Amino acid sequence: MSRTETLRRSTDAAHGTRLASLTQETDRLLTLQERAEEHLASIKQMQGRISEDLSRALLPLAQAMAELTEETRQTLERVVSQSKAGHEEALESVKTVSKDVEKLLGKLDTRLRSMERAASDLSEASRSVDAKAKAAGWKAGLTAGLLSALLSGGCVLWLAWRVGALRL
Repeated sequence: MSRTETLRRSTDAAHGTRLASLTQETDRLLTLQERAEEHLASIKQMQGRISEDLSRALLPLAQAMAELTEETRQTLERVVSQSKAGHEEALESVKTVSKDVEKLLGKLDTRLRSMERAASDLSEASRSVDAKAKAAGWKAGLTAGLLSALLSGGCVLWLAWRVGALRL
């Protein structure tokens, strides 16, 4: 499983947890809203009474509304803090992955430079062997050519094995 998939699953799980928490808070807020609506209904029935009765009836509604306001504020604070925490986790994970990728790219660059040096050395050796073979005649040239081909093939196989393209 890739780091991106792990990050996606972790984020999905965190969102699921937050959604469940928000659903509970919403249910509780709806209950408070129903209570407030009940108080409002009782106020409408008391319209004909004197102002003192009306004042007493408004007190529970005001308390319910203050409670609802406080609960809403607390819920919003929790949602914001959870969102920030989730964002910070995701950001930290992306930073970690980026650093790991940079390290791997550095290692790959080092290996590629090593391969270039080895290929250059092999090319130099091949030219040297070819020059000696030409000076020694056609039999030595044939031997040097075969030896050069074997060395080149072996070097290519070794390099492929070193960079991970060839698995034994």
